[in-house]
Amino acid sequence: YSSYDIHIANDIDMSGKTWVPIGKDAQHAYKGTVNGGGYTVSNLTSANYGEENLAFVGVAGSGAYVKALHLKNIDFHSNKRCVSGIIADVTGAATITDCSVEGKLYTGDNYAGGLVGVVSTASSKLTVENCAVNAEIYAANHSAAGIIAGDTAEEHVESDLSTFPTIEAKNVFVTGNFEAVNRVGS
Repeated sequence: YSSYDIHIANDIDMSGKTWVPIGKDAQHAYKGTVNGGGYTVSNLTSANYGEENLAFVGVAGSGAYVKALHLKNIDFHSNKRCVSGIIADVTGAATITDCSVEGKLYTGDNYAGGLVGVVSTASSKLTVENCAVNAEIYAANHSAAGIIAGDTAEEHVESDLSTFPTIEAKNVFVTGNFEAVNRVGS
């Protein structure tokens, strides 16, 4: 279902249910559109403490687009890396617009981000626009942030900006508490 479009048609209360992210790894990255329609998905939780890439969309590949999705009272906890509200790991060109995240995000490892956990390839391009985050974000090791926790593109050449992912963010409002051993920011 990696390229299927998802349209949310009503508010959804996920109380008592466990969330399994869309797009489980780079080989099965989600490349479609999630159109939240301005609706709210509330009480979203996950019991996958041993899984990485925990978010609404676990891994997003080129073409992934999440718009008008509101997550309220989410509670994502994992002992592995990359925990976020909207997308845990961006591996291609992805866009997030008109979304909001409210809740708790915890990783026992690295990369806890309000909207995105990590952008993982130098060729990745992420656009974030008109979004809001109000969350408690905690990374036991490093990288906790309100928008994007970090990148792991290992091809970096310090003097060559083309070896870094492209990230554009406009009109993003962030509040909450962020904590990590190092690399903490909005």
